[in-house]
Amino acid sequence: MHRTSVPHTDRLGQARATLDPARSLLPLVLDNAMVDYQRGTRFGFATAAAAGFNAVAPWSEQPREAVLEAAAGSRLLAVMPPAKPGETDSIEADDIAWFDPAQVELVRAMPFRASQPVADLVGMEGLGALTRAVADQSAGRSAKALPVWAVLQAFGAPAEDRRLPSPAEARALAYGALVQGASGLVWFAEDSYAGRSIGAIGIAPTPPLDYGIQVFDTGNRPLRPKPSEVAAAGGLWQAVARLNREIERLSPALLSPTAAFDYRVRVRALEPADSLEPAPLRLLLKSFDNRFTLIAVNLTNKPWRLSVTLPQPMGKVERWFDTDTAPALQRGGTEFEEDFAAHAVRLYRLSP
Repeated sequence: MHRTSVPHTDRLGQARATLDPARSLLPLVLDNAMVDYQRGTRFGFATAAAAGFNAVAPWSEQPREAVLEAAAGSRLLAVMPPAKPGETDSIEADDIAWFDPAQVELVRAMPFRASQPVADLVGMEGLGALTRAVADQSAGRSAKALPVWAVLQAFGAPAEDRRLPSPAEARALAYGALVQGASGLVWFAEDSYAGRSIGAIGIAPTPPLDYGIQVFDTGNRPLRPKPSEVAAAGGLWQAVARLNREIERLSPALLSPTAAFDYRVRVRALEPADSLEPAPLRLLLKSFDNRFTLIAVNLTNKPWRLSVTLPQPMGKVERWFDTDTAPALQRGGTEFEEDFAAHAVRLYRLSP
């Protein structure tokens, strides 16, 4: 996929197909983002920016004027529809970078259920839909080449059998989406009184037990999560913040065409497994700046051994963003081998 171009947006919300390192953007979107009314709209989405998000999709029930002022002061891309017929915005369009969500194809990947304490196969349904959307565009079956963004689960809702993913599951889901061709990630959603009113807890730096506000008359009291769930929501926010900074650094490679040569992958189970189908590890090889970036994701809760054979020698195989100090088991210049724990993600730089 994406062998010749990657449909994406730039920092001004304009559609692009080719990489411009100064302008291209891989949106890392905080969905249902809330304006910080207590400090004033000019502080707007400062919390999101501090966590490495480069875009926000504001909660739609907020006053449009407040959202526009907050977005204009945030230097983030605002994913929001244009004014409705008859509406006027007092903030000039030139003062804000915004992107119309109608100009993107959104694919949901929300697999984490309370009845499934540990995900055994992360996001397969959503990632499959993402693959089909990107393949249709690559084959010219779509009417228009739109950026394809993955909407990732970052909430829990007990009444819907939804739970917050663990940091490892969230990381596997995010990189799984990028491997399948996403050119933007949308984290659904920021924790707020709005989400609690409909029975959900999202992510935030320090979510409270109770906001003391109910905005929707659902007939039920707002969700009051357990202290452990509040702690998990705060921990997931920090994990996503770290992930945002990783992906921001990788974005030039991710928005570049996929490497044009083929390579061989072998996967072997390290403990009993029923089947290798669907493929437990997903890989993507990108070419950028005279180097190759390889992403490998274990979508399962079982360990596997990966062997990669390249068609040309590589002088060096390095891992990025990895606390594991054990070196990759490189065999000569064309092959390396490594073990993957449950939901593990490995990022490699390959230098000819």
